[in-house]
Amino acid sequence: MAFAIVKTYKTTMEAECDRAALEGSGIPATILDGELARIRFTAVFYTGGIKLAVPEELWGEALKILDLSENQTKAWSGFCPKCQSPDTVATVPGLFFCIIGLLLLGIPFAFMRKRYDCRECGHRWG
Repeated sequence: MAFAIVKTYKTTMEAECDRAALEGSGIPATILDGELARIRFTAVFYTGGIKLAVPEELWGEALKILDLSENQTKAWSGFCPKCQSPDTVATVPGLFFCIIGLLLLGIPFAFMRKRYDCRECGHRWG
């Protein structure tokens, strides 16, 4: 049985609420990377978020239940805007940049934004 990602989340609680809504409607759902987030919450940024997945044949029905459109799902799930591949990874500035910012300016570079890389086509955005 193949699964399709319906939506990604920043917290496990949000994912659990939507999983409960889907299972209450009779759609089996599973949460991916939820345990990793419970062990180390910063890992969510590196894995692309906590993912809610359903069987592929029930994906459209799950979108209706959660009141999402396909475009919203792709934007939230980290799909590549160039090739529409779900195989993307989020990168955040490392400790090195925070230390350099602290030494040079007296404050860490907290304003650096997250970037996304597509593993399939190599496109970078964000």
